[in-house]
Order: sequence, then C-alpha cells, then structure tokens
Amino acid sequence: MIKSVNIKNIKGFISQKADLNNLTLFAGLNGMGKSTFIQSMLLLRQSYLSGRFPSKGGLLLNGDLTTIGIGKDLFAFDADSDEIAINIDFDNDTNLLSSFNYDASSDTLPVKNFNCITTLEDISLFNNNFQYLHAERLSPERDFFPGSLTNVKNGFLGKNGQFTAHYLAENQRKDIANETLKHPTAKTLTLLDNVDAWLGELSPGIKVRPQYTQQLNSSTLTYNFTKGDEISEDVKPANVGFGLTYILPVITALLIAKPDDIVIIENPESHIHPSGQSSIAKLCCLSALTGAQIVIETHSDHIINGVLLSIKRGFYKLDNSIPQNKVAMYFIERIENSFSSTIKPIVINEQGRIKNAPLNFFDQFAKDIKEMMNVNNESIHKQTS
Repeated sequence: MIKSVNIKNIKGFISQKADLNNLTLFAGLNGMGKSTFIQSMLLLRQSYLSGRFPSKGGLLLNGDLTTIGIGKDLFAFDADSDEIAINIDFDNDTNLLSSFNYDASSDTLPVKNFNCITTLEDISLFNNNFQYLHAERLSPERDFFPGSLTNVKNGFLGKNGQFTAHYLAENQRKDIANETLKHPTAKTLTLLDNVDAWLGELSPGIKVRPQYTQQLNSSTLTYNFTKGDEISEDVKPANVGFGLTYILPVITALLIAKPDDIVIIENPESHIHPSGQSSIAKLCCLSALTGAQIVIETHSDHIINGVLLSIKRGFYKLDNSIPQNKVAMYFIERIENSFSSTIKPIVINEQGRIKNAPLNFFDQFAKDIKEMMNVNNESIHKQTS
C-alpha cells in the first residue's frame, strides 16, 4: 500500500505531501490540482511500462494513462528550482525517490536521481495489481465495445473502462474477490450476480448481459429488466442513459479488487443519481476494507457523506462500515495571491464528523438555503415597505 506521495514543482504544487490510506479522497474547486497527485503516480507507472523509467529515457509525459504535454505543461509556475520530483513511501518501509531534469520543450524528462531498494515490478503501482479509471469513460452510444485479451487477462478494465464488457463476458461466473463485497440481494458470489445487485441500487431490477466475440475481438453489452418473474427484451446501452454504462466499470473495478491492489477512480459519481452515488461510496468503503487501496477524486457531497456515514456506522460496529483510521480526506485550494495550491487534510472524528471543514468544502447546499432565506426576507420587506 502507498503510504504517501510527495511531489515537487509539479503543476500547482511547489512542494506538497499527501498521506494515503486504505480509502483516500481528494476534493476541491475546479483547477486547484485534485488530479495532480493521481497524475504523478500515473506518470511513473506509464514511464515504467514503456521501458523509459528508471533506467532509460525518463519521465514519459504522454502515454496510455495520462497526457500532460511537454515539460512546461508539467512544471509549476512558482517553482523554486529546476528539479521535478515524485517520491513515494510504501507500507513495507520501501521508499521510491525519483527526480527529473526540467526541459520545457520535451515530452520526456531525463532522470536526475533514482533510488528504490525494491524491484519495481514487486510494487502494485507498477505491476498488474493496479486499476485506473479516468473521469471520461467510454460512452454507451455504441453497438460494440473493444476487446483486449492481454488487458482482460491482467484484470485491467482500461483507462476509460473500455474493456469492462469483455472482462465481464470472460469472468461473469467467477466469484468476486471477497465475500465482504457481496450485495445483500445477490444470490451467489459470482461477479455478474453482484454487478447486477449493486447496479440495481441505481436502477432496480436491471440485469447486465455482456458477450464477447473472439473473431472480431469486440464485445456487446445489453441490459434487461425484471418484474417479478417477467424479463424484458434486451435494451441497448444508449437507450438506458449514460449513467449505468458509465458506472459499470467503477462497480466492476471495486468488486474485483484484491488485497494490495491499487484502484484509482476519478469522479465515480458522473451521471449518477444522488442515492446511487451514496451506494457507490458504500462499495468504495467495503472494497477498501478488503485490503485494496482505493483512491478517489470527487466533486460529490453524496460520495463524501456516504463515506462519513460508513465511518459513523463503524463507530457503532454496524454493517457496511469503515473505521475512521482507514480513511484519508483532502481539500485542495489555491494559496492566496499565488499560482500555487495547498493540500489540507480534513480531520474526521470516529463518529464521522468533520472537525475542520474549510470554506467551499461541500457547503453549497447550506449557502443556497441561506440565500433562499435572504430572498424570502427581501421579498417580505419589499411588500411591506
């Protein structure tokens, strides 16, 4: 498990450190740098998989996992030196120290220093115990989804979740990674039963029907709905809206996560009804409890509140819970009169209460209610004056 990520002179950060936990959430206004810690990890992974890191080439800025541009696009505006660094601590007393020379016009930054006592392929960040889902996932408005025998064999659903249909088709009858993740309404431990059950919290009675055609190396995905003993005709993804197909890779990734896996998900709430977002937060907590490390970037107060609720349930030793000491939460905001951002740890007590909520930390509902009350008062004053 990753214990901390320390970055220097990357985008909006001169020097900042984030301590990660079993479940870690990043939040903040747009453009503050929520994605930067995630991108730093992705840069190391894609550079390693391309064969450029650590011994050849350097830090690959554009690849299969993330696209930054050239050196000047990565380099912090307020940088205090020409050195770019990404240092990661792991829970087995392993430290990965890496720094790179700045080159404004290159898409690969040369390695300046590197030190790690462990072979990188033994670390989840660099091997097959890794999953990443970008905020922009594959649109349901298609008849076919791409296949990939190699990625499916390695358990990777694709940056955009594009191989999810293929993965489900190949593994639908296999048991999920941990019984803790079994949905209460699922009849078995099989992957597809539990995908259907968790998806049913967003759209009751829905069933997923994935198929893979080897000759075409592509998959199809359809849905049907149950009503008592009746089953509807198959429905194309485009005809059930964006949300169900958008969340399908998220649910699948969380269900198949194994101990020591790293699962990074950007905006799991996209296109999902608030009650469904709360359910996804619950599944994130359960997946983190199985020993996987879940890292989330979110704009959703329903995701945040779902996690806080799970912490409170943990305090009272109820089901669907996670202890407070397994969760880390951060709010990223711009430093006043600066181009740079700072990362603020959110302090949560054992009963799921936030003790130091900063301004703009999911307080818009309260602001809107206050404004509505002010409008009412103004209206009454205008009518009586």
